[in-house]
Order: sequence, then C-alpha cells, then structure tokens
Amino acid sequence: MAKNYRRLWNGVTSAADQAQAVRTLSEISADRGGRFFISLLDGGDAGLCVEVLGNVSHGLHLPFPLPQMVCQGIVSHDLEPAEKQAFFVTLRRLAERRGRLPNRMMVTEEIKVSDEIHAYGGFGDVRPGTYKGRHVAVKTMRVTTPANFPKIRKVSINVGRP
Repeated sequence: MAKNYRRLWNGVTSAADQAQAVRTLSEISADRGGRFFISLLDGGDAGLCVEVLGNVSHGLHLPFPLPQMVCQGIVSHDLEPAEKQAFFVTLRRLAERRGRLPNRMMVTEEIKVSDEIHAYGGFGDVRPGTYKGRHVAVKTMRVTTPANFPKIRKVSINVGRP
C-alpha cells in the first residue's frame, strides 16, 4: 500500500510538538518515494521543509514554531545514523531543486575579514574574521595579480550559476 505523503506532510506542519514533527518527517524521508515527494515541495512548504531538515539534521532546535505548533524547545533529536543520512540527502535534493538553503547558512550581514593569513591552500587563504559579532574563519580566493581578477571573476560567476 502506497503512503499518502501529502497527508503525512500535513501532519508535520500541524504537529502538536517538534518531536512529533521530526518523527513524521523521518517517516516521509525514510524511503525513496517520500524523498521524491519532498523534492517536489514548493513555496512555503519547501522553505519550511528546508528549515526543519537543516536544523534537525544538525541537532539544533527548530528556531521558530511550525505553523499551529506549540514550541517545545527540543534541542536534541535522537536520529539514527540512517535517519540523519536520509535527512541530509533529502535536504540536499530539495535545496538543489528549489535553490534554497536553511536560513542559518545564509550570510545576511557584512563579514569583517583581517589581512592576516592563518592557513592557505592552492587557491585560497583562510583569514580570521567576524560575522554577527562572532569570530569566524573566512576562506578567500587568492588573486595573485590584478590581471588575473577578471578571469577569476568569470569562473566564479559561471560556477555559481544553478
């Protein structure tokens, strides 16, 4: 018997608490059909699912109450390794299809970057910086001469396109 993924998804958005929402989302993402259903979500459902998958798979509490949900402040979601993997795969597919990342992954304010280099590799340098008042490591592309900048910019723009 085929699962009714739309009914299950409606159960996520109307769950009484976060634990119930996580269990229901885990049930959906447990099989290929459910992951495919999630990849087809759009609009507000896609955004909500990206946020839930992103936060739960990283063991973070959900930063907002789901629609019609009483926030229970769950900080730890006891996902089995297979469930966690399914959440990551589902999140990746949904993010690729809808071009949306969890809000916590979006850079929304200016990053202040130091000129000091802490580490380096073949194409870039790692420098200390601050973002939203926190110390962060910032990987920057190395530009060896100003003449190379247009080439690097062209590659960066082409790689960044969906």
